[in-house]
Order: sequence, then structure tokens, then C-alpha cells
Amino acid sequence: MDSESSSPDFKLWTFRLKRGVLWSDGSPLIAQNVLDGVLRAIDPGVRAVPDTLSNIEGVAQHHAREPGASLGVRVISERLVEFKLIRPDPFFPLKWLD
Repeated sequence: MDSESSSPDFKLWTFRLKRGVLWSDGSPLIAQNVLDGVLRAIDPGVRAVPDTLSNIEGVAQHHAREPGASLGVRVISERLVEFKLIRPDPFFPLKWLD
């Protein structure tokens, strides 16, 4: 991650991905990869949603296969991804460091 910013209430977070980060095959890491990773982690076939993701809007509904569930993760551009949270979390970026 290159940088992050939040709304004043800490419920909306935007992350800018660092340039030059590559996958093992040499392709660049882009925001769509982040969204795809979240979707894999909350797939209904997975037993439990990781705690890191449980505060994101729509995660529980998506995991429960609720019709029309809207996920609070959005690709803004190739290097920007946005997360909408259910509850304020000023420490949300720290949860992504592991």
C-alpha cells in the first residue's frame, strides 16, 4: 500500500496501491486483484469470514448468499480501492499489514 485515507467518521477508507508491486508471474498488483481476493475470502463455500473482513458492508450478506447483497468494496481506479465499513474503525489499515 502506498497510502490510505479515511472519512472523518472512519467508516470509509480509500487505499492507494504502490506502483511496481508485482505478482510472481510479473503482472502488476491492481485494485481489481484486491476486490477479487476479498470475494474469494467471503465466498459462501468458505466456512467463516476472516475477522479482517467482517466489518465491511455487505460481507455477511454476501457470505450468506442473500439476494441483492451489495458489497462495500469498490475499485475506483487501477491503483485505488475503497472500503465501506459497518462500524467506525480507525485501525482498519493496520489489519491489512499481515
